[in-house]
Amino acid sequence: MTLTFSYLARFTAFRSSLVPFFILLRLPFSFRTMLAISLLVTTKAVCQQSIRTPEQSEFRTFRTNTEGTSLINLGPFHGEATLDVGYEYNDNAQVTNQSTLSLSEIFEALHLDMGWTLSPLNRLDLKLDGRLEENFYSNGSNQLNLDISPGSQLQLQATVGDVILRAFEQFAIIQDPVSDPTATNQTNLNRLTNTIGIAAIKPLYHAAIGLEFDYIYSDSFSGSSADTGNSVNRNSLRLASTFGLDISPELSYGLEASATDNAGSGNEDIKSLSFGPYLRGHLTRLLDVDLGAGITLTDSSLSGSAPYYVSLTIRHQVFRTFQYVIGFSHDLNFSSGLSLSQNNNFFLSAQWQLLRIWTISAGPFVNFGHVLTGFSPGNYTQYGVSIQSRFKLGKRISTGIGYRFTHREGNGTTTGTGGTNGNYAQNLLTLDLTYAF
Repeated sequence: MTLTFSYLARFTAFRSSLVPFFILLRLPFSFRTMLAISLLVTTKAVCQQSIRTPEQSEFRTFRTNTEGTSLINLGPFHGEATLDVGYEYNDNAQVTNQSTLSLSEIFEALHLDMGWTLSPLNRLDLKLDGRLEENFYSNGSNQLNLDISPGSQLQLQATVGDVILRAFEQFAIIQDPVSDPTATNQTNLNRLTNTIGIAAIKPLYHAAIGLEFDYIYSDSFSGSSADTGNSVNRNSLRLASTFGLDISPELSYGLEASATDNAGSGNEDIKSLSFGPYLRGHLTRLLDVDLGAGITLTDSSLSGSAPYYVSLTIRHQVFRTFQYVIGFSHDLNFSSGLSLSQNNNFFLSAQWQLLRIWTISAGPFVNFGHVLTGFSPGNYTQYGVSIQSRFKLGKRISTGIGYRFTHREGNGTTTGTGGTNGNYAQNLLTLDLTYAF
């Protein structure tokens, strides 16, 4: 989304009181570990990218508590850093129902959420969720992979007069094939996505107008791809604009639009235009909403696609120790290259701090839709559940255990590659140990 209430709220807060941005990072360890769990549970299916926008709603993750201070300095940067080591067992790493391949994985992960305050109204932010994966398969082979979660980015934010400027680079390397409901018969996606953009927001009287330009590059590399013979790279140019009116300082409604030009080798180029109303922000102190709906037009004849989009995310802090996130979306999404699907996604995740040292998170997810172009066109349904439990062992150390079940059924026209029509079931077990600096 081009304009979010958070950037305008931060700008207003800085002008009035110069409150540091880093207050949101001052979390006690128990709440930081809960945030790590929420990222795993509420953002599972983010590998696909909407034809309208590369960004996800900021309300897909749980709220964090701002009590306490536990920050570190790395040169001029100040913020949060954690290290994670763990083990993962996967009984169907190749997401197929024929000759399944199990996986034992040892991983080391680094999480950074840091900023450099250049001046009261200018800052440089670095966010990184990276993971090194050492995979050992049941057929005797092994592989070393790098995984970088979506949301990792380097961003410069500056204020010139009343205009807020952002220049950013967002990057991700996705390995988990379950994160793309259209993918089958792949042990690793090896999918790189890099977005470079610049945005400007102009606050008006109880309103704001925003403009953003992005360049998006997506490719699959160094591994087998089920899209062999089809294009696996994509170059996209995107121009987006938003005009919003303030209902309150942290809630706005208005209109947003975006135009994209998507090109890739081997497939027909696709241009799109989308526009519609939105409502975004804090409905109450404990209830957040991100709602958008509208029309999506393309210059390609996509049989079976509906020319509209809907996106709804609700986050509710019911009481101090319990909250949930629920959402639904209907959209045209890119998988690898220019492969398009019309996907419907439903997710629900709840977090409960049972004890001061024990937190659990759980929730189901469902994806169903139609592969329009690319590998195995046809209908599919993917559903599952994710459960996480985390214990605090000390001031800075915690341990967690997680389980995820996923089932997929499809009636694609290509059979034999990923099992019958790409059907599969998968069980995933994760154990980890986290140290927070």
